[in-house]
Amino acid sequence: MRPWVSALAQDLDDWKAGTLDWKDVDRGALLVGPPGTGKTFFASALAAELGVPLVATSVAAWQASADGYLGDMLKAMRASFAEARAKKCAVFFVDELDGIGRRRSGGRNAYYESNVVNCFLELTDGLVDVEGVILIGATNRVEDIDPAVLRSGRFEEHFYIGLPNDDEREAILSHHLSHAVDALQVRKATDSLRSATPADLQRLVRKAKRAARTHRRAVTIDDIKSSLPVRTKLPEAVILRTAVHECGHVLVALASGLVGDIVVELEDSISEQGFEAQEGGRVQYRMIEEILPTEATLLARIRISLAGMAAEEVVQGSRSIGGAGAMGSDLDAATRIATQMILSYGMGKNMRFYADRHKIDATFTVPPELNGEINAILAREYRSAKELLTKDKARLMRLAAELVVDRRMEFKRDVSASP
Repeated sequence: MRPWVSALAQDLDDWKAGTLDWKDVDRGALLVGPPGTGKTFFASALAAELGVPLVATSVAAWQASADGYLGDMLKAMRASFAEARAKKCAVFFVDELDGIGRRRSGGRNAYYESNVVNCFLELTDGLVDVEGVILIGATNRVEDIDPAVLRSGRFEEHFYIGLPNDDEREAILSHHLSHAVDALQVRKATDSLRSATPADLQRLVRKAKRAARTHRRAVTIDDIKSSLPVRTKLPEAVILRTAVHECGHVLVALASGLVGDIVVELEDSISEQGFEAQEGGRVQYRMIEEILPTEATLLARIRISLAGMAAEEVVQGSRSIGGAGAMGSDLDAATRIATQMILSYGMGKNMRFYADRHKIDATFTVPPELNGEINAILAREYRSAKELLTKDKARLMRLAAELVVDRRMEFKRDVSASP
């Protein structure tokens, strides 16, 4: 991403100097990543680095305009584009881009979604002839965006934004602290916050600044340390079980051939509150087929999600509650995908559309006659993950032992083995 930003800055300077036509500027990008990872922060930082204004909005803001009817949303959308066009040069940031929906999605909202998407396409097409507007979109569900929105001429570059690494975390904290605290001290105090998002880090700084204000002084490293969540040391048996769980995800992900590079991390303590609650380990990866997932991709996602629990059963003989029990857990993710396959994507016994995929969440009631198909998918993929890990048990235990020692491991995608 850094090379793209640097090239854009140079192109913008050349354009302002009159030595480069605007049509030759690479001026559109889509930011993809989970909530809180800094997509909005990136847009504001980009505008600051380029020295241009930021016009920021979101699909949710358009939908909330006036009474929220179709006409109200389209009017709000046009107003945002008009504001961006009115600037001589600006970064135009649209958050929650997946919220505009897809054409030909069927269902009760098909007319609404088609009109919204068509209006968005019309407005973005109009930006081609408007010099100086850099279009940045953000989403955590790129597969829900109409393919026409993603074509060249709109969001030409796609960047995945995950959790910040150690250097990025230091830079984010230093930025929010206005460099008032030595960066090395910040780094030493916060290197354990590996699952913290940029939003979490900003909250931590706010808490530290509030403590400093209470004492009528500038913020110090002690304020940062006192703002960190209290951590509880994990027993060795729990650490090993967690390592087995996470390495189960890794091995099944690698076997699928459908993921990019993988990073797995392990903690020896957990936070009693805040952003690392109940997290002793984590695996980060990205599916190769993100824009238009196939049935094989969806099944692989289910299998990978269930692999942690399967690994515990293979090695320890039983599984813990670590992969379930909460929204966003492994089991929740697997169940949701399986439900979408049957009810939304027509991938069950009957090729029929029952419900919009956006409506399928923890509160959605599945028709009783379809529960058996969903259960069958989950059971089959769990069994598949368990069989794979049983055959590769020696490697699973070796990787888990290495993770306990190293705390962090990376696995590079084998391009030659990709489908």
